[in-house]
Amino acid sequence: GGGLTFRPNPDLRSERLKYSFEMGTRYAPGRKFFLDIAYFYNFYNDLISFQQLPDPNGSLLYEVINVNEALLQGVEINTTIQPFDSWNLRLNYTFLDAKDRSPERLNDALPYKRRHSFNLTSSYQYKNIGFHLTGRYRSATEEVFLYPGSEPGEQLVFTGRVDARINNNYSAFIAVNNITDQQYEEVERYRMPGRHFTVGASFDISEQ
Repeated sequence: GGGLTFRPNPDLRSERLKYSFEMGTRYAPGRKFFLDIAYFYNFYNDLISFQQLPDPNGSLLYEVINVNEALLQGVEINTTIQPFDSWNLRLNYTFLDAKDRSPERLNDALPYKRRHSFNLTSSYQYKNIGFHLTGRYRSATEEVFLYPGSEPGEQLVFTGRVDARINNNYSAFIAVNNITDQQYEEVERYRMPGRHFTVGASFDISEQ
């Protein structure tokens, strides 16, 4: 739909992970704090990607192809901090260096790979009520294949949630998604929802 057409590629091969390794360390002096740092390295042959083809009809024609060589490496940091028994903070950061290493490549970029990703979750429990705030940051997309020149920019999105356990069987929640009503895209020209609310409830029928 939307004027996009994909041409079958009978020569398409399954992607293969040629080299892969990960090393890291963890520091946990007590139950209220831990830090985990890891470096990862993945080298692929025949990574699945896409290329645009000329179409005399003027529509968008694409073909699924193999990238001969691709390197994805980076660092991931995870930490949990518990200042009080009722308050918990979780942070995650990922740096991704994704490169096309094929000899015939046009450039080094791989589409839809964001270099920086950061997540923060704060949870506070007061008796039977939980308060949760989540923040998510993504750096700008450097390259896309559907609509070149329309690369999604960086984004910072917050979500809030309050849940309550009414008794041993019933619980309910209300959430505010995209609190600051950010206008952003995960994929080019596909706008994500603005601020919206979610309400739900659950019932546990298992024996207590």
